[in-house]
Amino acid sequence: MPLAFFHKSPFTHFYVFAVERLLTLCVFVWKHYAMNALEKFRKENKLTYEAVGEKPGYRRGTVYKHCQADIIPGEAAIKYHRAFGIPLSDLRPDLYPDKSQEIHPQDAA
Repeated sequence: MPLAFFHKSPFTHFYVFAVERLLTLCVFVWKHYAMNALEKFRKENKLTYEAVGEKPGYRRGTVYKHCQADIIPGEAAIKYHRAFGIPLSDLRPDLYPDKSQEIHPQDAA
């Protein structure tokens, strides 16, 4: 089919609309499922960045950066794990690949 026919097709607007809707859906799915463990914890518990930062001693901006990061710093992962019990294997699977390496609060003292 010649390209000129496509531009004159009455369905052109429909195709453009369909592609836009598909891209919007892809972005929504990516944002929803591409969250790191800390951001997922924050949203599930309906906490603000400030509230998350209180226990481990971080400011709101630092927590925001950690929630948006692909990789949370190792020291921060340990602090969040101790404060909220988020598994280290979820926060940093590259450093703690299995749950047997978790730090339990009674061991941390």
